[in-house]
Amino acid sequence: MNIKDFAQIIVYADKNQLKSREFISALWTQLYRDKSLNKLEAIIRLAQAIKDKEEKQMNVTIRSATPLSDLQIEDVKHALTQQFKKETIINYNIDSSLGAGIIITSGDWILDASLRGKIEQLGRTLKEHNEI
Repeated sequence: MNIKDFAQIIVYADKNQLKSREFISALWTQLYRDKSLNKLEAIIRLAQAIKDKEEKQMNVTIRSATPLSDLQIEDVKHALTQQFKKETIINYNIDSSLGAGIIITSGDWILDASLRGKIEQLGRTLKEHNEI
């Protein structure tokens, strides 16, 4: 089974409220057999993206280095709602490890405007050009 298959099973199970121990055990067993346990985060993100697409809403996580005001969070929510034409549900937290800036994620969509992200990108660029 591939990541998309696992994600679709999770979405189906969620829709049909299949949250029994047997179902969860079978899912974990299949993930283990397919050596896919290390892909669990990607599977969950894809399942959420599939579910959001079907439901016309998107769950968004905003991580900022410093606290955002309620107005700033609402501005981000409004912009995302306009861009994606979906109701936007915000999960917000502060992550000082970003250094500065913000990271916004929804499913497999990522907007990284953090200092940490910029430094990591610079490092990758320099390595590609053998400059470090």
